[in-house]
Amino acid sequence: MDKIITKHAYKRIKERCGLKKKAVEKLMLDLERDGVSREDTTCRLRGYLDHIYQESGEVMSLVLHRGYVFLFSKEDDILVTVWGVPNEYKKQALAQEKRREEGINEYLWYKEKAERHRLYIR
Repeated sequence: MDKIITKHAYKRIKERCGLKKKAVEKLMLDLERDGVSREDTTCRLRGYLDHIYQESGEVMSLVLHRGYVFLFSKEDDILVTVWGVPNEYKKQALAQEKRREEGINEYLWYKEKAERHRLYIR
């Protein structure tokens, strides 16, 4: 399903991330693949994202990516706005994104290895 970007969200991406239209399209694809959901975060960062989630009644999902929080509405895949992660959480946010990326790469490596060396246990 295609994601919809509101005019406000597009304006905020240009302002805060410094991206142009083609780059915004790529960013939306990257969000699906590389974004970290609120449920996958830990520690103080999770508390910060939970606070945002509870304060904004219209938001259903928050996605963390490249040091920014992307807020999606309850309607399917509509990006409402983008916020920068506060400096006190930025280091933790980037570490969690890296950890998620490494976990995916490790999973793909094991999957590829398993496909090359099929092991059957009888």
